[in-house]
Amino acid sequence: MIVSFFPLKRWRKFYTAYRCDIFDSMKWKWRSLKHVTLDYCVFLTNPQPVTNSGSIYMLLTNNNILKFDAYSENEKWEVFSSPIPYDESRTSVELVKYNGSLGLACKPPDAAGCWEIWVLRKDGLWVKEAVAESESKRESLKALYDSETSVMVDCETFLFYRFKQGNNMIKKVVLKDTPYQIFSFRSDVEPVDLK
Repeated sequence: MIVSFFPLKRWRKFYTAYRCDIFDSMKWKWRSLKHVTLDYCVFLTNPQPVTNSGSIYMLLTNNNILKFDAYSENEKWEVFSSPIPYDESRTSVELVKYNGSLGLACKPPDAAGCWEIWVLRKDGLWVKEAVAESESKRESLKALYDSETSVMVDCETFLFYRFKQGNNMIKKVVLKDTPYQIFSFRSDVEPVDLK
């Protein structure tokens, strides 16, 4: 399944709206869904959504989360609150996957190189599960490789830390240039026969 969004240029005065198209790989067809309507001046932020249990999650500019249940009969969009209220003093908030659950990583304004990892439990409550630290204020968390390893980026350097074992750096990868965007990718190693 591929989900694509296109912002609508002229929509109602007090809303932000996106046209949503879905490619169904079982039927090999594109189809349009009902427009996704958000509050005024609220936009999608994540260049890469998080998927979990058949749902797609995207962070919004007000720190709420947009959820799309891809396998429900009515393909419903839902917006719900994150554990981090919108506050301009926070330097960064990222959606992550943590131990097979939806997670949210945030860098509190008073913590130098500290990232809090929050996890959404099945009962709908958020719980602070871990703290990932980095060696520099410039490092930003880009992904959790697994439940113990964080992937940080500092300009043109990838840094892998074992944050549950004393925050030991396990790998440093220096790139030739500073990347514009970074996307984590996991393969299920299943061959696909595209028609």
